[in-house]
Amino acid sequence: MRTPIRRLVIPQHARQSNALVGATWSDAHEAVRVGLVDRHVEQDLVLPSAGVPPHLSLVLLLEGKGHFLMGGRSRPCEFLDGHCLLSCGWEPFDGEDFIPAHARFRAVLLHYPLALRKVFGTAVPVSRGDFEVHAPVHAKAWLARLPMDAWLTQFARTLSERGLPQEPLPLLELECHALQALHGVASRLTMAAEAASPTAEENAGAALTGRDRRRLLAARRHIDSHPSQALRVADIARVAGLSETALKQGFRALFDMSVYAYVLQSRCRLAEKLLRDTALTVEEVALRCGFSNTSHLARQFRREFGTTPLQYRRRGGQ
Repeated sequence: MRTPIRRLVIPQHARQSNALVGATWSDAHEAVRVGLVDRHVEQDLVLPSAGVPPHLSLVLLLEGKGHFLMGGRSRPCEFLDGHCLLSCGWEPFDGEDFIPAHARFRAVLLHYPLALRKVFGTAVPVSRGDFEVHAPVHAKAWLARLPMDAWLTQFARTLSERGLPQEPLPLLELECHALQALHGVASRLTMAAEAASPTAEENAGAALTGRDRRRLLAARRHIDSHPSQALRVADIARVAGLSETALKQGFRALFDMSVYAYVLQSRCRLAEKLLRDTALTVEEVALRCGFSNTSHLARQFRREFGTTPLQYRRRGGQ
């Protein structure tokens, strides 16, 4: 004789409940909003914002000059090409954007659900190395400016050139990438905060004077201006006005990487530009960027961009 099958009957009101059969659910939130800006400013542009509402946004700035003033007495946050601006507001505040005449402003705007502010909390992060943090005087809010990494730059450039998708599946992919962008920036801020804990490295960073920091920034600018040259630590230190030991220790304390690692990163960025904007062969690109051969370029390029130079060019620089 067959045993009758017992069925679990769930009432209609229970089927609509989030507590169905003991399931736990993440907080629901609205979708990510994405905007594009590509504008040539003919005359000085001042955009005051009274009572900026609570928000979480990320601006990927490909090109731009000017600044954002966050609160009446805070110092302005300068707009820098190739940087992103993460803004987290828990309370309204007044702000003002300024873009000078004859400037091009090209950026990707990502506006996230308010629930995701919990990732960062209300505490204002501390400026460190490449991270510059601004905050208004009388409101729980802050703005962090930091350089975009290779993936974030490529994502912003591709979206700016192709425009916003219209079909559901590409829109879903865009939202995934937007969340990935936020996760990447949040991870970098977290790592910077952890690096600021009282360790030997922090003690070295705290010992840096304002003059040391300016000289280290000058050393980095020298590397970025001469990536194809045979850059030796001794030469970089002499240009920056530092000893070799001070350069190496200070560079790691301030930028969290060695001088040599940054030289390779700068050379890879130049190679990426040449592969995208010129018809030079990969061999010619390698030589112009200071790599001894194509194998060395390919190894470092894959580490930086996740693909080989040839594959990158075949995809049209995408």
